[in-house]
Amino acid sequence: RFTLPAFSAYSMSKVACIAFSDGLRQEMNKFEIKVITVEPGLY
Repeated sequence: RFTLPAFSAYSMSKVACIAFSDGLRQEMNKFEIKVITVEPGLY
């Protein structure tokens, strides 16, 4: 993962969503609910 010039706010929010999904994945694991993230290409 990397940040392009003029995309810092976008990159920051994308990383926040990924971190949220990672935490949610761990919390839902005990209920056998899968949480996935889809991260296509540069966007």
